[in-house]
Amino acid sequence: MMTIKKILLLLILVQIIPNDLFAQNSSNPWEIKLGANLINIQDKNVLADMAIGVPSIAVSRRIIGGFSIGAQYSMNKIKIESLSNDLSYYSMDGFLKYSLLNSAKVSPYFFAGYGFSNFEDGINKKGFFPSSDVSETSLAGLGLNVNLSDKIGVNLSSSYRNADETKSYNHLQHFIGISFKLGIIFVVVWILTAIIFRYSSLSSILGSMIVCFYSIFADNEMQSYFLFI
Repeated sequence: MMTIKKILLLLILVQIIPNDLFAQNSSNPWEIKLGANLINIQDKNVLADMAIGVPSIAVSRRIIGGFSIGAQYSMNKIKIESLSNDLSYYSMDGFLKYSLLNSAKVSPYFFAGYGFSNFEDGINKKGFFPSSDVSETSLAGLGLNVNLSDKIGVNLSSSYRNADETKSYNHLQHFIGISFKLGIIFVVVWILTAIIFRYSSLSSILGSMIVCFYSIFADNEMQSYFLFI
């Protein structure tokens, strides 16, 4: 019951905030992407199936014109026939993106960046990115945003990742997911959620997700309806 009351309190906080604060524009330039990734090893001497994994998360901020900067993180499992164990794959990158048609229904973009790819073989090692498994990686690719509204869209992208360590593999990484165009108010709501739920991890995550999706999809009539249920 207390959790329901706290979520309703957050909904009331969102109710008094104008909806247009969530649209991505010069004042609210943030974009969050959530989805799945596909990894395809690019080595003629390596037999590996295309791997599908979750999650893939990207956060970017428009800086000027069509240019944005951001960071992304992905996880996957890769099966290589010559290895007895599947490889646990992690990647973490920073990137620069250029969108050709920001306000169009369909917006293609190019991006390039630099980061790390980790092909973990199952042998215990210390550290989040152990030096024997991690590879510095340069990447470049292209993508497509299909905007379903001014707040939400479908995102597709493909990039070539050049990993420079001997235990790593050059590979293609594909992404498919949902993009949310949000303003700084999303961050404020997340902080309020953490405070109200006193940093309870499960409650904070559930509460934040409910408020986030509610705020994206609700119009004024729906807000009044939900608040009086």
